[in-house]
Amino acid sequence: MFNPPVMEPPPGDFSCPHRPDISASSDMDCSFDSRKFSFFLDLFSGASSPVSVAVRKLHADAIEPVDIIFGQHCDLLDDKVFQNVVHLASSGMVGAAIAAPYCSKHSMATLKPNGPKPVRTPTALDGLPTNTALQDLQVQESAAVHDRARYILSICANYSEDSRGNEAGCRN
Repeated sequence: MFNPPVMEPPPGDFSCPHRPDISASSDMDCSFDSRKFSFFLDLFSGASSPVSVAVRKLHADAIEPVDIIFGQHCDLLDDKVFQNVVHLASSGMVGAAIAAPYCSKHSMATLKPNGPKPVRTPTALDGLPTNTALQDLQVQESAAVHDRARYILSICANYSEDSRGNEAGCRN
């Protein structure tokens, strides 16, 4: 499994004044009137968390960004972290969510001359027959990250108090 160096927390204050216990990477009590609050959830935010920082500058409530770059407590491949985020997403407290999963294992750059060696291609999405066991594991990890991101975003879109106003998007 990929273990990046632990970075400093994202810039800005991501504490929620109305709910200081809200964090996508920890257990929480979601038994309150969620219609009064709507939080922004940023999955795979990147080290500088530009979207979350912009949301906070608009004085909107944003949950601490979730990205493994901030440490293992933000690793969506960890089942406990994933379940915590799913619980948050299904609570109705997330009014908008975005995900930009890392693409290093399936980037189109792997198909360019002098690019990194591909572990899969558009015609071999489940991996190349020449892959080593480690490369196959990388393909599976990449697929799991994308599957989990799509799952969380679909829950955010379906479980908001008023799903007509909920926004969720995935970019890759």
